[in-house]
Amino acid sequence: MGQDKIIMMLNHLSLHWWIVCIYIASTSLVEASFLSRNLLNANTARLSALSSPGNFYFLEFPLEDYRSSQLSPICGDGSPYSFAFRRGSDEHISKLLIEFESGPAYWGDGSSSCDVEGSIARKQTPWYDYLKNFQDSVVATGIFPALGTCAGVSPGFIDVGIEFVHSSKTKKISDNSTVVDLPIPLRGDSRDSWWEKLGGNRSNIRDWSYILLPHCSLDWHLGHQRKLQSIPSCSAETQTMEHDAVYHRGGTNVHAVMEWIKTQFPAGLDALVTTAGGKIGGCGGDQLDPETTSSIAPAILAANLAASVTGNNIVPSPSSILVVTEGSGMWNTNLPSHEIMASRWNAIDLPSKSGLAEAMEVLVRSSTALTEYVWMASREGKTTEKEKNWLKSQKAAQKGKFHVYEPSSESKENEEELNWCPLYSFPDDANADFSDFFYRVIENMAWSSSSNSSVKSLSSKDFQNNDPGGDDETG
Repeated sequence: MGQDKIIMMLNHLSLHWWIVCIYIASTSLVEASFLSRNLLNANTARLSALSSPGNFYFLEFPLEDYRSSQLSPICGDGSPYSFAFRRGSDEHISKLLIEFESGPAYWGDGSSSCDVEGSIARKQTPWYDYLKNFQDSVVATGIFPALGTCAGVSPGFIDVGIEFVHSSKTKKISDNSTVVDLPIPLRGDSRDSWWEKLGGNRSNIRDWSYILLPHCSLDWHLGHQRKLQSIPSCSAETQTMEHDAVYHRGGTNVHAVMEWIKTQFPAGLDALVTTAGGKIGGCGGDQLDPETTSSIAPAILAANLAASVTGNNIVPSPSSILVVTEGSGMWNTNLPSHEIMASRWNAIDLPSKSGLAEAMEVLVRSSTALTEYVWMASREGKTTEKEKNWLKSQKAAQKGKFHVYEPSSESKENEEELNWCPLYSFPDDANADFSDFFYRVIENMAWSSSSNSSVKSLSSKDFQNNDPGGDDETG
């Protein structure tokens, strides 16, 4: 069957590109009873069975595998949680890139998805709608395999999906931009893009293993709440407020995936990069909207994997860890307090009884010697004194391990402030110097170079002038 016919069929089914790779943007309600969708069982599937490098595998935590006394990994509507795993090449399989999908959160402030234009307040995994409504018919035609197949979803289907997306469905940074919001492995090849620098001088990031963690719990991957929480929702038909309920178990879901990683890689990881959705320099204006994301969950997971224990066996810490954080949003005064996140979400992973910035500081200061951070500061001219002092303090305490990028105040047309945040990590909408910044950081990571020399914390002006200037601290 020709490629054009495949795309026509996909268009006819009104499916987004996760049908042909990883994502379906679905906000439809799901029935209370959940039928088997035949995804691979994350509790029993082994890495040795996921044997095709470059293919995507979809793994689910079935509800029936958990006792009533246990907090089962579930999405906001009670459906099973699942994640996507892309196997790396045999040589680099133990190098792992983990990307956290972003999205709106709810903490009882009266907001809902009605408040945000284009909000994706999803309470299921992004491919759930496909599994529930379309998979049988698509698989029956022979053009697409079941997502649960041990062979995985091959890169050939992804190529078709990206062409389909570029021509229609994917959200763009602006009307005049060709930049699209895609997970890192599905982006086009470009040596000038920051994500191409992640693998360093001795590997290609596309040869690494990859995990995508969907955000389907409205809690920024932080909740461990047992009981349903009431929440106002938005009627797609009438754009009016309705009453709904949600499970906030994002943190429980992350813990389940962490245990899967520890089981599959008993000898430890060779390298680990964690990152989350967001836009360099932040999204929106001064008022916090529900789509502003918290980037603290990737740091929590990295910290847990760096000192993880499986049973009685200590799992070696990754030889080198990089946590990539969009930090400008952590300074918004409208963020929920620690008390609100504790009561609403049961966010027990937060390492301090204070706000997100303070919790992040604890994570940074307590991190292993092999953990480094890339931090996206607020755009030049919008950094508050509190943020400046905080960054200076982290750089001084973590010399050579805390790398700060301050976006220039000179913005290109596709860098205008958004009223929505990208679901995935930093679409390539930054100044060209952002890629150079990443290269200078990555070339000193253990997986890229044997050098242990420190890296300067540089702003965009530093690259324009070829002179670091100003701040003499390393970081």
